[in-house]
Amino acid sequence: MSFKELKCGECGGNLEFDAAKGILRCTYCGTSYSDKGEINNFHNASIGKIENANFVTNDENSFEKIMDRADAFMDIHQDYDKAYNYYKEAADLHPRDYSTWWGMVRAGTWNFAMDDSNKAGLLSASGDMTRAVSVASEKEKKEIAETWNNYIGNFIVKYESELGTESELINICSGEKGEMDTDIDERHMIYSYNETNIKKNVERISELNNELSNIDKPGTYKDIFAGFITLGVMAVVLVFFVSIFSQEFRDWSLSIGFNLRYLEPFIALHLLVFVLFIALAAISCAFIAVSNDVKKKKINKLIEQLKADNAKMGNENVEIKSFKARYADCVKTLGEFENEKKTLEDKITFLKNMLV
Repeated sequence: MSFKELKCGECGGNLEFDAAKGILRCTYCGTSYSDKGEINNFHNASIGKIENANFVTNDENSFEKIMDRADAFMDIHQDYDKAYNYYKEAADLHPRDYSTWWGMVRAGTWNFAMDDSNKAGLLSASGDMTRAVSVASEKEKKEIAETWNNYIGNFIVKYESELGTESELINICSGEKGEMDTDIDERHMIYSYNETNIKKNVERISELNNELSNIDKPGTYKDIFAGFITLGVMAVVLVFFVSIFSQEFRDWSLSIGFNLRYLEPFIALHLLVFVLFIALAAISCAFIAVSNDVKKKKINKLIEQLKADNAKMGNENVEIKSFKARYADCVKTLGEFENEKKTLEDKITFLKNMLV
C-alpha cells in the first residue's frame, strides 16, 4: 500500500505524517492520529512492508481533535462559524489554553477580515480577546495583542481621519453661519415689514380701483345735466308764481288786459332763466369731466406707485426667503456634521476601549 492510499477514517482525505509532533494529520479535515500503532502502520505502509493498514481515530471529544477540526475549518475551509463553535468547545475543555480563546477571536472576526459595522461581533471578539490575554504567557500576550491592536487600530485611524474632515467642514459651516447670524434677524424684520406693507398696498389699490369705477360710472354726466334741467324748471315755475302773486304783476296784467302780445317779456324772462340753468348744467358737466380726468390720473399714478412699491418689496422678500433658506440649510448641515462628528467620536471611543 503506497503513501497516497492512506486515508482518513473521518472524511477519506489523505493522511500526512508530522515528524516533528509524531502524529498523522488529515490534510482535509485536520483529524490527527497519535497512537503509536497507527504511526507504525503508516511507516510500514509507506515503505511497502504491509499492504493494508487500519486506522482508528482518537476520541472524538479529545481536546487535540477538536482543535484540529477548528484549525481546519478556520484555515482551510474558512468556515468561521463552524471554526468558532469548535474553538468554543475546546475552550470549555481547556479554558486556560489561550489558543482556544485566540481561535475564537480569529473566527469571530473572520480572521480579521470583518469590518467594524458588526458591532456585536466586535464586542464578542473583544470579550474573547480579554480571556485570551488573561491566560496567555507574556510572549504570547505580546504577539496576539499586537495583532489585535493593529486590527482595531486600522479602524481608529480611519475614523480619526474622517473626524478631521468633519471638523474642517464644521469650521467652514460655522464660519458661514456666523456671517449669516448677523443679518438673519434684521432680514426677518424687513421681511415681516414688507409683507405687512404689501398687504396694505393691495388693500389700498383695491380701494382706488373702486374709486375709479365710481368716477367712470355710466350716467354720471347725464344725471348732473338732468339735475340742472330740473332745477331750471323749478326756478322758472318759482319765478312764475312769484310774478303772478306780486302786486306789480297784477297791476301790469290789468293794464294790458291780458293781451298775449304783452306777455312776451314775461315769457322771455322765464326762458332766460331756463337757458341759464342749462348753461350752468353744461359748464358743471365740463368742469366735473376735467376734474374727474385729473383725479383719475392721480389715482392711476398712485396705483402704479403702489404696484411698483409692492414689486420692489416682493423682490426683496424673494431674496430674503432665499437667504433664510440658505441659512436653514446651513444650520441643518452644521447639525448633521456635528452629529456625524459625535458618531465618529463614539466609534473611536468604543474601539479604543477594545485595545489591549
